[in-house]
Formats: sequence, C-alpha cells, structure tokens
Amino acid sequence: MILFFLFLNIFSFTFSQIPPELKAKKVPLFIRKNVKKLSKFLTKDELTDSAKVRQISLWVVNVIKYDVKNYVRYSEKMYSPKRILKRRKAVSSGYCDLFTALCRESGLTAMTVTGYSKSGGYDFGDVFFNTNHCWNMVKVNGEWKQMDLTWAAGSIIRKRSVKMKARKFLKKPNIKDKLVFKRDVSDFWLTRNAKQFFFKHCPGDPVYLLLNKQNCMDVFENLNTRPDNTSPLSHDSVLKAYKQNFETAAYATEPDPRSIMDRVTR
Repeated sequence: MILFFLFLNIFSFTFSQIPPELKAKKVPLFIRKNVKKLSKFLTKDELTDSAKVRQISLWVVNVIKYDVKNYVRYSEKMYSPKRILKRRKAVSSGYCDLFTALCRESGLTAMTVTGYSKSGGYDFGDVFFNTNHCWNMVKVNGEWKQMDLTWAAGSIIRKRSVKMKARKFLKKPNIKDKLVFKRDVSDFWLTRNAKQFFFKHCPGDPVYLLLNKQNCMDVFENLNTRPDNTSPLSHDSVLKAYKQNFETAAYATEPDPRSIMDRVTR
C-alpha cells in the first residue's frame, strides 16, 4: 500500500509539471491513429484559426516523443503521418509532417519547411552547408506564422547509467552515457514572431522567410549566437536569454548596416 501511494505521488508530481494551459486535449483511443478523425476531434469546438492551431500543436508536442534512435543514427527514413501516430515518435520532419496533415484536415493552410538551425554543436562562425532541421508555417487569420514543434516538445539529455556485475562488484563499475528524450513542453517556439524565429532558423529556400530575403543566409550565419545558449532540441537556455534581454536578433530591412541589429524583447 505504501509503495502504491509512493508511485501515485511520483506520477502526480511528474504529470503536474506541465502547466494546465499547455496540456493536450484527451483523445479517445479509437481515433488516435486516424489523421482525419483526430484532426476533427481536436478542432471540433474551435471557431478560430489560432484556436485550432493551438489545439493541434499542443496535442502533437504532448504526445509525440522525439525519436532519439534515428537521431543518433542520422537516419533519413521517412514516416507518413499515419505511421507516426502509430509509432508515437518522430524526428523534426515527422513532427512537421504530422502537424501539417492535421492542420490541412481541419481546413488550415500549413506546410513543412526545411532549413538551417542553430542547435546542438553550433559555434559562432560555423558555416552551413546542408539543411539540418524542419519546422512549420501555418496561416492564421490570413497571416503566416512559424512554429517549431520539435523544440517545443522537449530536449535530448544525456542519461548516465551504472552497471555492476555481481562477480565483479569490487571492480570499477561500467558507466555508460545514453541519450534520451526529456519531455519539457513549452510554447516558446510556438509563439515567436518572424525576427525572433529567424534568430535560430533560416529556411533553405528564402521564399519561406517572412523577413527581407536579401542576403538572408549571410545575415543568419553572422548572428552573434553564443554557444552556451545553444543546446540540442532545448529551449531553456534560449528562453532565459530572451527574458533577460541578453540576445540580439538580426534581420535585414534596408541596406544600412546600422538597421540590421535589433534588440529582441519579450
């Protein structure tokens, strides 16, 4: 009985870490693997584009886990939205394709964008050669919005495990590091404006940039992003930097270089 209540308390504490406003709508089991039915259920009571997008995005980031195994393997294997609903895990392209499919079924205009992101391993001055991330664009009340559901879902953390065999108890333990997904839902990357989003994201095709498209890649690569504020699939350090107004975001609006730098406030 004591163990039962201990488990219950731990479970309740873990579940309560997600603020009520960021929790997903509960969905019946019989429609969780059907894109069309799921989309209809999530948006049936919503009258505005923004409300529909909110319900869909929160469900995706609360339910779909990041596919760490494929991330580590650099796997380029693609899964359909239907398959993702069954697997309940995906890399960034999967998050995006599922969100796009759910939005389109609800009558929203949405798309998946492939581009460059300043995530784990990035150092200021690095030059981008290949695209490394995906995010979404969705039209809300006639205006395009950008969202990164992958980063909104949580982060990859390094979990250390210690294995000790009974016969070798007195010897040095076998310590292994393992990358695991930690769900840490936040709406930070679901609510950024265009210039804040550009701070960490640059589309491979400038047509999908919501700012001035002139020399966008040069501007993006030369943003003074501090390495300690860049971590794999994590929004925590970036959120802290924005809140404290430590960071600046660059976006080209006119040729005068003095106008390129603009303080980002929240």
